Amino acid sequence: RSGWGDCSVDKANTNGKKGKANVNKNHNRQRSTAGWLASFPVFEPHWQVTMADARASGTIQWKNKTYTFEDQPFYAEKNWGGAFPFSWYWAQCNAFEAPYNNNLAFTAGGGLREIPFGKTEELGMIGIHYNNTFYEAVPWTGDFEWNVSSWGTWEFTGRCTSGTRLFEAEMRAVCNPKEVPGVDLRAPTKFDGLVYFCRDSLLADVELSLWELQFDDKMKEYVRVGCIVDKARSRHGGVEVGGDLWKQRTNNEGNSGGWK
Repeated sequence: RSGWGDCSVDKANTNGKKGKANVNKNHNRQRSTAGWLASFPVFEPHWQVTMADARASGTIQWKNKTYTFEDQPFYAEKNWGGAFPFSWYWAQCNAFEAPYNNNLAFTAGGGLREIPFGKTEELGMIGIHYNNTFYEAVPWTGDFEWNVSSWGTWEFTGRCTSGTRLFEAEMRAVCNPKEVPGVDLRAPTKFDGLVYFCRDSLLADVELSLWELQFDDKMKEYVRVGCIVDKARSRHGGVEVGGDLWKQRTNNEGNSGGWK
């Protein structure tokens, strides 16, 4: 249905391993997840959310058992480049409780990456699909703040204060380290190749709220004027930390920051 942005497809069918996809193309084009500059090789790694609010049907075979599903929430992304950032975080959820169980999905991510001339850049973003409308908080439209621990807490606040769709979003994902320790996974590194370098789970408790914003002439600032999503909850959020955040997991250290 929707990738990163307002693009969508009515239906896509594939048959066979190679197959062909039949897609209604009369929709807006998908955006680059981190903006068009992210396509240049100096900004590695490259990250593109290909399906953020999709539906899928099919089967999965795991340990000699077949799981069949139909019209279920589906998320997909691709990464490419020489190595992952020095540190990064990621969170995603498309399995919320009613009344948001069939119309809400979000993706958030960021980290510390290397840029030319030996410098580094810290960045982050959040995108929300709700009722076929896309809400995007990125550096060029507003501000974004985050507080991410080495394992257990992912907190994000994003505001879009330019364009026609003004909003503020707050999201919090939590894992009890004793009950949900996560799974260590391999990731590409600059010098050591593919090694254990990140930790993931799909069992985070998530809460998300979304508000409309309007500029108040008296207060000279943007204020909330209407609630779009009121504390949507899930117990099936996807979360990840990697790089330096993954290394710090035994010290209970974290990372916080933001940009405006």
